[in-house]
Amino acid sequence: MTELSELTLYAWALRWLDAGRLLVPLQPVSKRIVGGYGPVVRVVTDLAEARYWWELRRCNIGLVTGHGVTVLDFDDVVSWRGFCSQFPGVADTFTVRTRRGAHVYLAGQVTVAVPGAEVKYNGGIVVTCVSVVAGHTYQPVNSDAKILQAPADLSLPSESQVVITTPQMMCPTSAQLKPTIAAGDRAQSKLMIAAAARAQLKPTMGAPAPIVKSNVARAGGDTVSRIKQVLPILDYAETLTKLTTRDGRFYHGLCPVHDETRPSFYVDTKRGLFGCYGCGKRGDVINLYAQVNHVRLAEAISRLAREVLR
Repeated sequence: MTELSELTLYAWALRWLDAGRLLVPLQPVSKRIVGGYGPVVRVVTDLAEARYWWELRRCNIGLVTGHGVTVLDFDDVVSWRGFCSQFPGVADTFTVRTRRGAHVYLAGQVTVAVPGAEVKYNGGIVVTCVSVVAGHTYQPVNSDAKILQAPADLSLPSESQVVITTPQMMCPTSAQLKPTIAAGDRAQSKLMIAAAARAQLKPTMGAPAPIVKSNVARAGGDTVSRIKQVLPILDYAETLTKLTTRDGRFYHGLCPVHDETRPSFYVDTKRGLFGCYGCGKRGDVINLYAQVNHVRLAEAISRLAREVLR
């Protein structure tokens, strides 16, 4: 099992982002969402943005449920242990201890009531590791545990048949995570802080820093912004799938990240972002490259730097 002290807020944010989860920053030592963010307003999809909120500002991490993951929020230990006894097949699923109980993560959608728990799925936000609220640190029971499939008894028959466990639903293991953390993050952090100071960036907690403007100042150097300038996301996406547009800004087509027959993938050329309503993946051109090539963000940046910045 991974030593919990090894995984900082920023490391956990990278871990969740690498697993395809959607995150929002929460106020430090609080459950309140930072102004301008929310599951239907804005989520963190950018590496520089993640580093800013969870390494520099040390905000708490809010994980957006849905897109294949349900979280059962047990308000007391007795109810949580009773659930584990009733469903021993998922007793070892990824679980985070809260101040009074536990958050139990399950792949798929839970559509029935669970005694003693609040079921969070459609965009509900949960505080996740290693956030601190009221003096309590949200710690995983086992940081290397996977998110296991929800028991069939917790879903309607028609829904349980279409839930598919995919690698994107699983948390990366500590062995997979360590190369990401060790890949020069400390040095990049110093560069980012220096760049932010030069740009005199002083955003307040109530006003989120815009993604586009933050790239150069907080990306640990110019590499990320240069990649985006040389490789527009539309140009890259069109090498992966056929896209059409009606307004010249939003382009739509089949998702290159997962198999589908009805187009749910889009590219927002104004913001330089992509998204998919089917698999829930979102991000910039670097995130898209990482998803398509099944590599981590640090490796995607390294590869693209070699390929497009020569």
